[in-house]
Amino acid sequence: MINLSAALLIFVVNFLINFVLTPFIVNTLGEAANGFIQIANNFISYISIVTIALNSMSSRFITVSLVNDEKKRANEFYSSTFAGNIVLLAIVSIPVIVGIAYLQHFIRIPISLIGQVKFLFSLIFVSYLLSTATPVWSVATFVTNKVYLQSIGTMISTIGRALIILALFGMFHPQIWYLGIAAVVSTIALQMWQYHCKVKELNELTVRASDIHWSRIKELLSSGVWNSISQLGSLLFGGLDLLLANIFISYNVMGMISIAQIVPNFLGGLQSTINNVFTPNMTIFYAKGKIKELVTEIYNAGKIEIALLGIPFAVIVVFGKEFFTLWMPHHDSAFLQELSLLYTLGFLLMVGIMPLWNIFVIVNKTKSNSNTVIISGAISAIVTIGALRFTNWGALAICGIGSVIAILRNLLFVVPYSAKYLGLKWTTFFPLVGYTILNFAVEFVLGNVLKQFMPVHSWGTLLLTSIVFSILSLLFSFVVILNRREKKILLTKIKQAIH
Repeated sequence: MINLSAALLIFVVNFLINFVLTPFIVNTLGEAANGFIQIANNFISYISIVTIALNSMSSRFITVSLVNDEKKRANEFYSSTFAGNIVLLAIVSIPVIVGIAYLQHFIRIPISLIGQVKFLFSLIFVSYLLSTATPVWSVATFVTNKVYLQSIGTMISTIGRALIILALFGMFHPQIWYLGIAAVVSTIALQMWQYHCKVKELNELTVRASDIHWSRIKELLSSGVWNSISQLGSLLFGGLDLLLANIFISYNVMGMISIAQIVPNFLGGLQSTINNVFTPNMTIFYAKGKIKELVTEIYNAGKIEIALLGIPFAVIVVFGKEFFTLWMPHHDSAFLQELSLLYTLGFLLMVGIMPLWNIFVIVNKTKSNSNTVIISGAISAIVTIGALRFTNWGALAICGIGSVIAILRNLLFVVPYSAKYLGLKWTTFFPLVGYTILNFAVEFVLGNVLKQFMPVHSWGTLLLTSIVFSILSLLFSFVVILNRREKKILLTKIKQAIH
């Protein structure tokens, strides 16, 4: 429960910080500048396709080795991951440096911002180097199932980043690249925290030259390469949205889309954070051959996500126009709501089955998953580009097509095949889809009814209405979604967290 509580706390802190920073940045630098900031962050996602092959599987292999009391093997994976990352970073650095030097030839940048945007990209890349060119210290919190320690480090890093941004903007003339400075400093702080946790929780792992083996790197790459392909597919789903808007429409529309992405992306990030809380236990259950307990853990995770995450997703759907009117009063709130809604539906309708995404890594069956991601991602990108060239859908095509195809992929592959790889009937996890749709339908009706009695016209009324809505939604989820045993488990964990 402490891992989940920490995950929720870091979400609240992140949301509050970005809730304040985003309009501040938009009002100070403009919506287009905000779009370039988001593209710079996406730029790291493009680069990480290369290194994710190693890093995505390292925690899994190290954990399984330690659970099986194979400490020598675990240290070999730990050391080999570090060595592999250094080599891969050396390879990608040259094209990245050249790309940044000629950045204005790849994307549309206002002449007045070319120097600032290039410097921003350079600093963001330095931040990525600092986070990747170090041993995988974060594995310590994963192996020991103390993910809350990672959340604490993330919170320290996030708060530090916000304070640096506010200080730089307050003391000097506003510049886009201040965001890059903040990213570098916050990354250093996070790495220091992760090293502290590694020394305290899992000091037995140490990088040794004698433990660096090409066979271990090859083993990680052979499994992880499919995660890289999956990451590429994910980027084709949504990671190219701002780039497509910049190239096919304008950098101003790119800025509007970057604003509309903020809340759905935060909620998607919260999904990942909560999923990470359950992943260690799921991995351990599978390593011990306890499939029945693993299925129970998946259902617990899915239902908790439905109960908790369904609320903020439903809030942005039902109260989105009012939210954007208050948050971005100088922008088209109806347009922002439309774009945000299209992004939100892709997450919202699949909330309950998100834990199943972990199964493909846990059972080391990433190839088929990656193939479907890259195929569906390619279809999404092709259809989106076609819509941009031959229709007047514009930004709506960029935001909506990927969400529809992602939903279809989840229903046709993720749900049935995650069950198949565990040796279960293919329909085993479809009830989680039903729970998700039922929960959203009730919350949608409840929210719209509530708006009739509690109209929103200020931050105070929006907060009050959202609190009432959240309480009623939680009551429904507790009574209808959770069974008797799950209610007892949840109440027990809540009491333990309080005491």
